[in-house]
Formats: sequence, structure tokens, C-alpha cells
Amino acid sequence: MDRDSSKIPVFICTCGDKLKEKLDYEKIRKEIQEFHSPNPVKILKFLCIEEDKNKILETLDKSTNKFVVAACTPQKLEYELRTFLRTHGKDPFSFDIANIREHCAWVHENKALATEKAIALIKSSIERIKYAPKINEDKIKIQKHVLIIGAGISGLQTAINLKSLGYKVVVLEKESSAGGHVGKLSKIYPFGIKGKVLIDEKLDLIEKNNINIIYNCQVNWISGSFGNFKCNITIDSGEEQIKNTSAIVIATGHKVFEPNNLLQYKYGISPDIITLFELSNILNNNSSSKKELIRLSNGKPVKNILMVQCVGSRDVNNFEYCSKYCCTSAIDHAIEVKEKFKDVNITINYFDIRTPFEQEAIYREARGLGIDFFRGKIGEISIDDNNQLITQAMDTIIGNLVELKSDLVVLSTALIPNLENNQLFELLNLEFRNGGFIKEYYDKLKKLETKRKGIYVCGTVSGPKTIPQCIYEAHAVSLKVFQEIGDGEITKNLTVTTIDEDLCNGCELCARICPFNIPIMKEVGNELKAEIDPFSCKGCGICASICPTGAAQLQTNLRDQLIIQIKAILKDIKESKDSIILGFVCDECGYATIDAAGILNTPYSEKVRFIRLPCIGRLSLLDIFTAFAEGASGVLLIGCAKERCHYLKGSSKTEIEVAITKEILKEIGWEPERIEYHGMFHAEPEKFLNAVKEMVEKMNKLGITKILKNKE
Repeated sequence: MDRDSSKIPVFICTCGDKLKEKLDYEKIRKEIQEFHSPNPVKILKFLCIEEDKNKILETLDKSTNKFVVAACTPQKLEYELRTFLRTHGKDPFSFDIANIREHCAWVHENKALATEKAIALIKSSIERIKYAPKINEDKIKIQKHVLIIGAGISGLQTAINLKSLGYKVVVLEKESSAGGHVGKLSKIYPFGIKGKVLIDEKLDLIEKNNINIIYNCQVNWISGSFGNFKCNITIDSGEEQIKNTSAIVIATGHKVFEPNNLLQYKYGISPDIITLFELSNILNNNSSSKKELIRLSNGKPVKNILMVQCVGSRDVNNFEYCSKYCCTSAIDHAIEVKEKFKDVNITINYFDIRTPFEQEAIYREARGLGIDFFRGKIGEISIDDNNQLITQAMDTIIGNLVELKSDLVVLSTALIPNLENNQLFELLNLEFRNGGFIKEYYDKLKKLETKRKGIYVCGTVSGPKTIPQCIYEAHAVSLKVFQEIGDGEITKNLTVTTIDEDLCNGCELCARICPFNIPIMKEVGNELKAEIDPFSCKGCGICASICPTGAAQLQTNLRDQLIIQIKAILKDIKESKDSIILGFVCDECGYATIDAAGILNTPYSEKVRFIRLPCIGRLSLLDIFTAFAEGASGVLLIGCAKERCHYLKGSSKTEIEVAITKEILKEIGWEPERIEYHGMFHAEPEKFLNAVKEMVEKMNKLGITKILKNKE
């Protein structure tokens, strides 16, 4: 790792002079000037406006590319500066930001202590950027081709969208026809038409756009990476083919739960107890001239129908989630029955009716048609000697046991995962949830992506959705593919982990720990060496944190670069003997939480200083013990909540690391309470503030460490 000896100016923003009330800018300028001499240190008023950004450009010259900014949060300013620099032909990764607004001025009441902390943060940024390598950009050409697995409504709509965006599209379908479940429905909300009509409309567009659908095909395996996938399929004739593609959209849909194991419903015992999907098929095949709905058991007219919601759904013994489609679809079908067969009485048994937004209209329409809604819990359905269905139920509003008689019982059963291709998806290292739905990369912000770059999900393959939601997702995933592939040239900022082959000992630790299975082991001569595809790497640094030889290095946080940054941020405490807590924070939920505390102007101790990491999983045991060796009284780690980690395993890896650290501290006679980890979900300032308060109280009680005591 080389130190940059060129001029590195420092720009300190006053946020329109508002921060001067909380920070001593003259002291900051003077101390940074002494520390960083002979580099220029300039105070600017508004770094967020063009005029002051241009002053940065005026200071930079041919020998000066790097600089440091002390201003507001990098979550706001970093993107602005990178865009500005890129527009003016400068390196967009040539600077570092010390957050002296949200982390100092807005949260600390003691001006002198807030100023000291700001100075420490700026020194840390200076040392970090000195040793920062140049971040290069790489470009590759890929074909504008997308493979879609599944020809249901989601797959068809995605194919139409991508074709209109200029991509070549191939759709793979295991059945002999397209449409999936939607094509078999008698009426679909909110379109008011048969499912087959909607599917036929999409197929007409498929044909007009010359989109190839391969029917009766089986996907055997998929290999490769984003931009260069290979998909092996077996077609109807038994012939195997290889399809080369740049991206894959999985839209294999769902199954409908058949409640044979729920004995109280008597499903499968009486032909008059059917599922909602089966009712839809009956209505779909029912001639419009028929004036009566006929019982399947005896051919007599149906007079009373009981529709039961949440069969298998929202059930801790079966499927705990809401299936989303049931309420709206059941009410829509009830209206259809009522309109076709006016004399039929319909009661909908529910526990909660979930018809949000515009769907509320059909609930009101159903009430207006005389359809009854009964809130209760079904006990058991029995069949009397006259073939009448008797349902025992608890009315949860009045608290009475009631008996409901009907000729037909319709069960709204759970929408469940389609497990037919899960063995294939497991080979792709995709993850699953709720019994088999493909888990999205991040269910808050990246709902269409998977942990495998270039493989996307759409529709009910990732969880229950209504038909409109599937169509919306098809639009969204099409735009996501367009965003990733564009015109076929991919540009990647190499803010990723790279492997030094000379240092790699082939231990495979990086390949084993990577949440995305990016590193692969290859033979180089007679040795195994790790290799990382820069276009697939997410840049979390988890692999770099455990590499025993330093062969794996995250380019935005080199091992020695972070060590130097830790030393710089703690440099002053060896003289002052202050009890300082060094914090490490992930750049996602953790940093957002600390920023939220700043925005709320909620005060907390000046004794806490934070270093930003792309993922908390980038932190190593070496980094933690360096912090203690440099005099930190405590180490506070702030990351994403375990189940919400943007890099999947960063939080769980850190929990293990903290447990190991506590054991080591205990063995050497130190208090294990000197390190703590807290996971945040999105932005939880109150939880963060409590964590800081507890940590400060502990350190006040424990005092400085033996490291500082030995220097007294």
C-alpha cells in the first residue's frame, strides 16, 4: 500500500455559517493546517452549491487529484460530489468526507468537545485518502438478451416490455400452453374479464413482436455470471440445447394449497366442498344460458354458499403469511355468482377483510348486492343425512357459537410456493423463505433482485401477490434489466475486492464466507488460487476481513488503510488519556440511523467517534484489537439488523466476531463489556441513542484500559 505524497487540500463547510455556533472553525482550521502542512485548508460556506464546488476544482491541479471534505453526511454529499467530478472529467473516488454536521455539530452540546471530535474525524479522513488506491472503471460488451423462465402473466408481460426496450427475449415454459393460473380464472380483478382473455391479449402482442416461447421444455442447469449465462434445456423432442443470455428473469409462479390435511373442512370428502380456484373453473366452464348453479354431489340447484377465507393462510400450523389474493378474489367471485344466479344466498366467513385502496369498492358492491359477511372462526364442517353441509363457527363479534347451513362451501386456500424448480434454484445458490418462495436480495429496496447478480424474480415466485401487482412487478423488473444492461455496454466502478495471486494460499475462506458465492477457486500451475469476478462482486469486504494473507483486499477499505484510519482517529487520546469509544458503522441501516439522530438534533456523548464501512462484516478481529491497542476504552459496532443486512451475512458474521472478541478479552483479563454490537433496521435513532448511553455508562464505570494506564 503506497502513501500519496501529492498535495491533498481540505475543504471545511460551515453549512451557511450555521455550524459555527456549535464548532470552533478557526481552531479546526489551525489544527488541521498544523497536522496537514503544507497542504491548503480552506473554509467554504456552501459545499452543496455549484459555486463552492467550483472552488474545489480551482484548487485541484494536474498533480492534485485527492482532497478531503468536512461537511454534512456522505449519504447526501458523496453522490453529489461524485457526479460533479465525473461531469468535469475528474476522478469521482478521489475524496473522503468527514461528517462534522450530523456526527458533531447537530448532536453535541459542548462546543469544545464537539470541535475536538470534528478535528479527529478530519484527521482520520486525511489519513484514509492518503493511502486510497485509484478506483478504476472497467467496461465490457454483452448481448442484449434476456431469458425468462415461466410464461404466466408475469413472464409474458416482462417479455413484452423487454422487447419494446430493444432486447431479444426467449421465454421458457414447461407446460404446453401459456397463462399459468391466471389463464384458468373465470374473472380477474380489476379487469372484469376472464383470465384467458387477458392472456390471449398478451399472446397476441408476443406474436406481433416475434418473441420466441419454447413450450414443453425443462431447464436442467444454469451456469455463468451476469452478461454471460448459459442455460441448458431439454425441449419437447428430447433434444438438449444451450441458451446463452445476459440476464435471467424467474417467473415460475405458485401453487394453490389443497387442504386435505385440514380435516375440519372435509375437503376431498364431499364434492360440494371445493376451493376458490375450483369454483373459478366451474364458473369458467358454465354456460351463460344456465340459470342455476348445480351441486356436484346430487345435481340439485345451489341455494346457499358459504365462502371461507384464510384456509391455510395466516395459520401458524401451515402458512403464516397472508396470501393477498383471497379477499379480493373471493368477493369478486361472489359478485359474479350473485349476478349470474340472483337467488343464491352467499355468506363470506372471514377473520379480517383485506381489500385496501380501490379494492374497497368491490367490498361495498358485494354488501349492496346482499352478500353477507360473517366474522368468525370455523370449528368443523359436517354433512347431515340430507347431504346438507353444516358448519359450526364461533361468531367473534358477539361471542356465540353459530351453525351455518349451506349447499356449497368454497375454501379460499393459501397461495403456496411452486417447488418444482427449487432444486435448480438451489444450485444457483438462491435463498428461500416461507417454505420455498425465492428470497429477494433485500425486501425493502431490492425486491426484484436475487443474491446472484443478473438473476431477477417477478410475480408470485417470490411471494403472494395479486394480478395487478404481478403486472407492476413485470414493468419494474423490465426497467431494472434495462438499468443493468442498457445498450449492451456495462461500466463497473471497481469498488470491489481484488485478489493478489502471489499472496493467495488457496485456503478457500473467501469462497466459503462470501454471501453471494462470488469467489471461485481455480488452478494456477499446481496451486489453487481464488478469483473474483469484478462485475459480480458487491464490494462488502466480508471476504477481505478474514483473508489470512491479505491477498483479498477491498479497494475502498484496504487492510492497512483502515488500520491507519483507526490510529489517526484515536491519536489524540494517548496524550489526553480520555475514555473514548471507537464506533464502526455500516453504510446502510447503521449510518442512516446515526444520521437520523443528527437530523433530530438529539444529543449524545462526544466520547463516541465513528468510522464508516460499506458493511459491518468488513471489520476484522485485527481492526477491533487495533482500536484497543490505540487506546479506545470501548468498541461499539452499529450495523443492519441480522435479518435485514444488505449484504446478507455481514451482521451474523459480526455477531460471531464480537463473541470471539469477548472471549479473548476475558482470557487476557479485560472486561468483555468493552465491545458491543447493535443491529438497526433502516433508521432507529432511539435504539442507537440507548446503545450509546449504555456504552458510555459502562466505560465511565470501567475507566480507561490498561493500554492507556501503562502510558501514564
